[in-house]
Amino acid sequence: MKRYVYVLCGLLAAAALLAVYMGWPREQKTVPAAAEGNTLQEETTPIPQAQLLSLTLPGSKQMFQQHPALVKGPGRQALPLVFQGLAQLGPEYQWESQLAAEITGQGLEYTITLKEGLLFSDGTPVEAGHVVESFAIARWEASPYQQALANVENYRVVDSRTLRFTLFQPDRFFPNLLTFPIAKQDGMGQYIGTGPYVYRGQEEDTLTLGQNTYYLGEKSRFTSITLLELPEAAVLPYSLKIGEINCLYDSLSNVESMNISSYNYPVNLSNLVFLGVQCSSGPTAQLPVRQAVDAAVNRELLAQRVYSAKAQPTNGPFPASFYSGSVQTGAELTLAAQYLGSAGYAKDQQGMYCLGGQPLTLTLLFNQDNNYRRQMANTVAQQLHLAGISVELRGKSYEEYREALEKGEYDLYIGEMDLGDNFNVGLLFTPGEGHGYGTPWENPLRESYEAFQQGGMGLEEFWEAYRSQLPAIPLLYRQGMVAFNKDYSLDVKAAKGNIFYNLAQW
Repeated sequence: MKRYVYVLCGLLAAAALLAVYMGWPREQKTVPAAAEGNTLQEETTPIPQAQLLSLTLPGSKQMFQQHPALVKGPGRQALPLVFQGLAQLGPEYQWESQLAAEITGQGLEYTITLKEGLLFSDGTPVEAGHVVESFAIARWEASPYQQALANVENYRVVDSRTLRFTLFQPDRFFPNLLTFPIAKQDGMGQYIGTGPYVYRGQEEDTLTLGQNTYYLGEKSRFTSITLLELPEAAVLPYSLKIGEINCLYDSLSNVESMNISSYNYPVNLSNLVFLGVQCSSGPTAQLPVRQAVDAAVNRELLAQRVYSAKAQPTNGPFPASFYSGSVQTGAELTLAAQYLGSAGYAKDQQGMYCLGGQPLTLTLLFNQDNNYRRQMANTVAQQLHLAGISVELRGKSYEEYREALEKGEYDLYIGEMDLGDNFNVGLLFTPGEGHGYGTPWENPLRESYEAFQQGGMGLEEFWEAYRSQLPAIPLLYRQGMVAFNKDYSLDVKAAKGNIFYNLAQW
């Protein structure tokens, strides 16, 4: 009984304090009437901007229990915090030095010289032998880096700071591939690196990173970072919404990912979205028809309408930022009409192009299982119709789509290809498994591309050579995003493979 009396007294005391605080009974304030012709506006206090005081990301203990070149899944996004490569990609795809002081060579041979004074997080020196060991693991079949590094024929250590790579085929952008993480095991069997942070420990499903005292770069204001082990990738968007994590990378491979968060920053990718072309038969076997289609599409509108501006329009095989001049990405209907006129096409009374009384109708094949592809197909068809070109849409399931590609049952098809960090645009016009559909094996563009890869042809010159053939019609490069759970208004410049590219400026 005494217990309940104490509880009742406590509640009465709390109510009395609340009444004093709230002004109970509350004083009624009179609001003066507005002067004639004026409107009273309620004073509002601006909501203070959220401050990012700490970082919590998806992570995994696997980052330290196995070589980082073998890590897959959501935990990969945290790797650059602990490990570095010989090089890294910048926001506009350019390679930048990390552990390499110099990367020289062209064609088939490249020489890498390490920076002086490099130390792992345990204070031991980084040598060329560590690079070779990490490279060998990165070439394992289980590694996400294996396919990108398959072109390396031979590699060897020249001295403690120098190593040399020999390639099977010339690759102008080979330095872009030297981003594989370099690591070694410490005395406890944990993998350590040279990045800005080190592993400090784990409590239940939470891992803690602390700053690496031996890191040579600029340090960030975050003295520690938290990594949260989550059961599967599907829960990541929800974890961001409820604040379990406050930063997340998403490749935006599906439309639904666009709704993860409105507080996001773009990440440029090497995924080219293009119109594949049947160059061997039908109307598109004529170059003027391909050129007319190329001129009729409005790439800016495609990026806005289909990808919510999370894409970079381009009319060449490489990203627009690669070219020194301006790149035409809007529709040029007058130019499209000139191309079709040169091939003998003329408009009928409905304003659609015909040849010998037969309408110019192109079959557009697309994967109807993908929301991006459906939106892209409808938008492209509308744009070509404005140019006087009729389009028959042919949406199929992914399996049927691939079968139709193999059989050549299309004039145009909507494709997307990850060209890799070295932008292997040769896949667009080299027939092979999963690429180069509709392109004849004998193609003069392949010789131009080989000269470009060897350094005998400049990028602008190859761009002109490509556009003179148009084996495929580039549309845009898709982007991913770094999403946050609140509006922190950070100065985020993220790069493919490293969303923490400028972490020191966050």
